[in-house]
Amino acid sequence: MLSSPFSQFGFKVIQIFNLLNLIGTMTAIYLIADKLNLKNSLLPAVLYPFIPIVLLTVPTGLTEPLFAHISAWTFFLLIKRQWILAASLASLLPFVRSEGLVILFILFTYLATVRQLPAALMLFAGHLIMGLAGMKYYSGDFLWPVTKIPYPADGSFYGKGPWNHFLLNLRMPTGWAGTLLMAAGMIFSTFKV
Repeated sequence: MLSSPFSQFGFKVIQIFNLLNLIGTMTAIYLIADKLNLKNSLLPAVLYPFIPIVLLTVPTGLTEPLFAHISAWTFFLLIKRQWILAASLASLLPFVRSEGLVILFILFTYLATVRQLPAALMLFAGHLIMGLAGMKYYSGDFLWPVTKIPYPADGSFYGKGPWNHFLLNLRMPTGWAGTLLMAAGMIFSTFKV
């Protein structure tokens, strides 16, 4: 729904939409770094566009740039402890990419752990709104976002592999520099908290 106004004018304009998502993501990354009091808050935002998967997806009509945009602002709102707003925004992620369901599960666990149960419940807002909105088109099926998911349940669409496949191949979408920076960030944030 967010990209529809842009896509009405063709592929070049949807590329502009993805470019706007990139700029929005970079802005959120800068604000996150600034809020965390990093010495050079601008550096992560400036480096972000050079991650290989970002370079590959921004000039396309793919949904990764929008997913990154919403995710970055969600994490910025979490850092600011704007729990309800962050959860409300995150609740839309599964409607951008189905991987958003994994993020919702992680956020639900986190919000429950920090005793923000009202915010944790807001993670269902997107499904509530979209479920009601789509009932008209799916024979009254309120759970259509789950029951009509476009991927086969048996996993045959993507094949099979070991549980650590993405971990072992992380360098493919992020590049070696991105993988090293991510590892350093995880180690740093673990000891900083």
